Amino acid sequence: MRVNVEGFDQIKSSMEVLPVGQYPVIIKTCEEGTSSEGSKYLAWTGMVAEGQHQGRTLYWNTSLKPAALFKLKQLVESAGVDFDANGFDTESMIGSRISATVSIKTYQGNEKNEVTGFLPQD
Repeated sequence: MRVNVEGFDQIKSSMEVLPVGQYPVIIKTCEEGTSSEGSKYLAWTGMVAEGQHQGRTLYWNTSLKPAALFKLKQLVESAGVDFDANGFDTESMIGSRISATVSIKTYQGNEKNEVTGFLPQD
């Protein structure tokens, strides 16, 4: 079967990275995952909410290893979600607005965005 798409030869085969900076983000999804080493993590997606890059999707993980929980707590606090001594409900994070710190890293020879931190959105 032939697929006809006008201008297909002009389409880039990878998404351009966002410039380094802070972005207003709405949290869209959260799923639990397990790394190849057997470590649990939460896989998040968020959408840039405003500005020139509005609508772009960002992806990030937060480890559930005790030594790395600071990043998850930073995310939860930035979203303004209630938590207690035993944790929080990931469903309450969906739709929350945060400010995500985005950097650029090289992975297998390609540049990609990396979410490195979170702040409350003003």
